[in-house]
Amino acid sequence: MKKIIWMISILVGVTSLSGFVLSWVYATTTVKIKEQKAEKLNRALKEVLPEADSFATLLEGKVWAGFKNGEKKGIVFRVFPRGYGGEIEVIVGLGMDEKVKGVSIGDMKETPGLGTKTKSPSFLSQFKGKTKEQIRLRQDGGEIDGITAATISSRAVTDGIRKGIEKYSPYLHAVETPYIRKLLPQASLILPLKGDTILMGIKDTITTGYIVMVKGKGFSGDIPMAVSFDTTFRIVDIWIADEKHGLKETEGFGTKILSPDFKNQFKGKGEEDIDSIDTITGATVSSKGVIDAVKKAFTVLKQSLKKD
Repeated sequence: MKKIIWMISILVGVTSLSGFVLSWVYATTTVKIKEQKAEKLNRALKEVLPEADSFATLLEGKVWAGFKNGEKKGIVFRVFPRGYGGEIEVIVGLGMDEKVKGVSIGDMKETPGLGTKTKSPSFLSQFKGKTKEQIRLRQDGGEIDGITAATISSRAVTDGIRKGIEKYSPYLHAVETPYIRKLLPQASLILPLKGDTILMGIKDTITTGYIVMVKGKGFSGDIPMAVSFDTTFRIVDIWIADEKHGLKETEGFGTKILSPDFKNQFKGKGEEDIDSIDTITGATVSSKGVIDAVKKAFTVLKQSLKKD
């Protein structure tokens, strides 16, 4: 009996140890694979947009913004057009002038020696400096020479790049300021609609709301503000500048307009509700300046969109 218990104990111990080792190997391998993929992607981003030295994700796995010294240099997008043998991973760098800066081909299942020639520098270099209007095969009216005996693969890459530019070029001009992005949390993209005054939030090509940049008249000067609206013209949120962003109101008095209790009063309100907002005791001028600015934002937006 003791021998059986001893054998069972050994078996349980070996099984437990094996499970631990397998879990450790899996976890370690998974981390390394993720790191390798991240490094590979980072190299590809820098390859197709060499003007940038850092990148920020705009659309997970699909679009990145490239920066150098804080200045936006363009975007990188990834598309998967279908070639002869399946999907072709194509990574494209697009400059602020909406011209291609570089193209890289990743995973593919095209025919070796034929479709795989789309990876060749001689083919990919043709796209550099081109606009979307120029990016078609010559037989389709464009300026790209296809690869002999690999027309399907050539056209897939070419059309994929052009369609990618059409789809993702708006991200070039997207507003990425953190406090602006927070005003329309449902939007995946915020674009200028009327200069720097009115912005529009978009998700999957559908408008999710608007942001109006305005200034209120405070006790010590202008109060920079932004007001966001949903598509029914009700307030989503408001942003009021702090000292870092230009607020000059008196500390402890006018700066009370930055309190969440005051700002939260505006959420969900329509134009007809703004007069019900309470001003702040000890900061009447500043809080009234904010209320008047919100009213102005309603007027500016409705006039701009000709909304009655």
